[in-house]
Formats: sequence, C-alpha cells, structure tokens
Amino acid sequence: MKQDFPLGIQFYFPGTALDNLKESYYPPENDTISAIRATEVAEGEKASRIFIALKRDVAYELIPEGADIKIAFRRADAAAAAGPPAAITETDVAAAAAPAPAVVPAKPWSAATEITGVNATPSPDGVLIDVTANGALQDYKTFTLAENPPRIVFDLPAVRSAAKSEQRIGVKGGPVDQVRYLGYPDKVRLVIQTQKPYLTQYSAEPTATGLLIRVGAAPATAAGRELKLATGAAPAPAPAKPEPVASGAAALVNRVEFAGEDAGKSTVIIGTTRPVQYDLVKTGDRRVSLKLMNTHVPEQHLRPLITSRFDSAVDRVSPSQEKQAAVVAIDLRGRGLSDHDPDWRKYEPRIEVADVMDQLAALGVAHAVFVGTSRGGLIAMGLAAARPGLLKGVVLNDIGPVIEAQGLIRIRSYVGKLPAPRGMDEAVDILRRISDARFPALSDDDWLAMARGSWTEKNGALVPSYDTSLFRGLAALDLEAPLPPIWPYFRALAGVPVLANVDAIFRPTSPDFPIPMRTTLPLQ
Repeated sequence: MKQDFPLGIQFYFPGTALDNLKESYYPPENDTISAIRATEVAEGEKASRIFIALKRDVAYELIPEGADIKIAFRRADAAAAAGPPAAITETDVAAAAAPAPAVVPAKPWSAATEITGVNATPSPDGVLIDVTANGALQDYKTFTLAENPPRIVFDLPAVRSAAKSEQRIGVKGGPVDQVRYLGYPDKVRLVIQTQKPYLTQYSAEPTATGLLIRVGAAPATAAGRELKLATGAAPAPAPAKPEPVASGAAALVNRVEFAGEDAGKSTVIIGTTRPVQYDLVKTGDRRVSLKLMNTHVPEQHLRPLITSRFDSAVDRVSPSQEKQAAVVAIDLRGRGLSDHDPDWRKYEPRIEVADVMDQLAALGVAHAVFVGTSRGGLIAMGLAAARPGLLKGVVLNDIGPVIEAQGLIRIRSYVGKLPAPRGMDEAVDILRRISDARFPALSDDDWLAMARGSWTEKNGALVPSYDTSLFRGLAALDLEAPLPPIWPYFRALAGVPVLANVDAIFRPTSPDFPIPMRTTLPLQ
C-alpha cells in the first residue's frame, strides 16, 4: 500500500516471520529510497510488515520471481528520459462478466487532452467518481478483473495526466476502497478497487469537463472538484465553501503545482485526497491565503514553489501546516456508539478508566486536557490517580469530590425507566418533565439536542442511546450506607489546572463543602 505521509510503501505479510533481518536498513546513496524497515506484528496471528521510505513520489512495479517479490522503481534520470513509468499490474484482458457501461451519445464538446484530478464521493451503497479534465472524455475502454482485489479498469486514450506519478485516492465508506490512475505515453489508466458484486454495477457519463463514473447507487452529483486559484485581480474574502466533507481522518494535500498561461497569467493547482472545505482570503496587496480545513500537508509538499523565473503573476507558493489541537470524544462502554457490555457489573469507574487509557494509548496521546461531565469527571479524577502527568488540565462539570445520595436517587429514578417516545417532540417533552425545573435557561434547540443525544432511531423506533442495564449498577448501590470517598482521587489533581462547575445533580448539601475543596486545589 502506497501512502503519502510519511511518504513510502508498506507491505503486509500475514502468517510470516522475519528470518534474521535487520529492523532498519539504509541503502547506499540514491534518489528514491531513504530507508527500509522490517517489523513483526501480532494481530491474532503472526505477521510481518515491510516499510520502504521514499524520498520522492514515484511509481513502482511488483515482479514475482519464484518465492521472491522484486520491487522495481524508475530512477529519476531514467524517468525524465523515458517518460511515464511502465504499466501497473492490470492487464488488458477483460473478465467475461464485465458489462459495457451505459452508452451516452457523443456531444459536441471539445475533447480533453489532460486529466487534472480525480475525486471520489461515497454513499452507503455507491461511489461517484469525478474525473476532471480540460475537456470531455467521450472515448474510453473499460474492463473488469475479478481476482482479489476486484477492479474496474478505465483506459482513456490520447490524454495525459497532469500528475507526474501514480495518484491514489482512498475512499472511506461505500463499495470502493481506492481509486488510482497513472499516465502512459498513449493513455491514462484509471483503476477502481471495489467488491465483486459491483463489477456489474457501474456506468460512465462524459461531461464537458471530464467523466462521471458511478459504482453502485452513487450520489447524483459530484461533491467537489480540485481547487484551482486563477490569478488576476485578488479575490474578495470568501466564506468557507459548503462542500460535503468526510469526517474523521484529515485529507492529504497530494499536489502543489504551477502552470503558466498566455499573457502572463498563471494557475496554481492544489490537489487533495478528497473534497475539503476551504477559505480563500486576501491577506495583503500582493498576497492571497488559501486555508484548507481538516487537511494535512505531507512533508514533501511543504517546500516552497518558486515561480519568479517565469513570466508569471505568481512569484511563490508557500505551503505550511498550522498547529492544530485534536478533539477526541469518547463514549464510555454502554453509551453512545460504544458497544454494550454483556456483563453489567463491568459498568464501573475502574474498568472505564482502563478503557480510556487503552484508547489514548491506541491514539498515541501522551497528555491532554480533559473535560468530564458527571461520570466523565469521575473518570478524569481516576486518570489523574492512575497516570500522573497525563492531565495537562481538567474541566469538572456537574461533579466534585463529594457525591450526595439525593443526586444518585434522582438518577436512579429514570435511568432505563423512561417511556419510549413516538417521536423527537415527545422525547423533548419527557426530558422537560424530568429536568425543566433544574435547567430553566435551556432553549427549544437545547432540549432537542439533548433528546437526540438520549435516544437513537433503530428499526423505525426511538430507543435509548445507552445500555439500560446501567440501571442495574445503580440499583445495587446501598444509598443508606456512606458513599465511597472521592477525595483521594480529587487530590490527585494537585498541580493540574482545574475549572470546576459543581452544581445541578451533584450539588453538595454541606455548607462547608467549598472550603476544603478550594484549599486543596488552586481552582482556575
């Protein structure tokens, strides 16, 4: 698998082990490979992983040789002399079941000569692939390959690719995993990695600016195209474009290119691995700033692009990466999108603290600022006791070092016992009956947001967004006996900036409560 950051190729070999190999190998000076790393991984069964770190984005070819695999790269000087690299692994043999895409009558559009980008927009049952070009792509050949992984292949003759190397677009969600394309002397080949049932469920429709390919039940229109900044008069400030944006991992910048045009005009091309929201703002008399939301710039694209040697309206393109704070929202087990535990006895803070530490370790988080409401605040205090130094700050909302029995009695009166609402309006009414007196400042929108967080739709009905077995842990508490003290966990926050809002459900009844709390920690 080729990846943009860090730039390299990763190979995964299930059921294999390393035989006296060095973990890191640094080859002699060359223009392509900086290092090769070999590691063994334990993911159910033994496996090995080989990572080849690249100095530049370059196409490669896999050549089986008996029990070995040869990986061939084209040298930079040879690539410049010989043009595009050799063909990627797909052959020109069509699978017998491959259908012909829907035939669309040719229209009087100008024929494309160059492909400038490819975007993929997923939906649950399909993907729309927008091949963008400088004209129409009405002449193409297509075939399918059923072997693993199943692929749909489009050959686009008499056009070139604006990219100098193979481009790969990962697709999250839907029946397509990846789209890749590469230019050859006589064509561009586009490969869609999909699933077998979809090898017979695709169609293509030429447009005036390229080709739309639908796999499965694809969205009706393209989500967005490659961003181009046309030079000329500086644009007025523009708001963020309301393009559909995939959530989760950041997009990657995969192209930063300059193209000269007639009469001193020029074009700057910024390519991303998926459509992103962006702001285009004039920041000075001779400066325009393009900000891409939720986007990472790989190291190889952080170098400035100097264009002053051309007769150009653009002197320099300077990519940069802003430092951003990641926000991680964790649903404790049995809540939200997390799985329900079949053993309700495991819904207890010590296990939930361990769950959070496991999640942070998986994410590579060494320290963070924590915001905890109610049970979440208890977890934050438990983390401070279990992992000193993990918390760089904490916000405790609706929780403190003392829990009053009255608060727990109130929670126990409704957790897992609320009636099933027939709609969100009725869900809002239920919540208002329970808590309106305690939260008089909430707006209609606030109550609706709370209802949507408390119930979720399943099989056409609203069900609680938490495991109702949580009630069993509350029911087992003896509220006549003194509750376990929390002060030792609270004192573990000493030296950590704390913002505390101790009110509402867990409001302590003792008038002396604020004094020991404030003398224990320097509250912010």
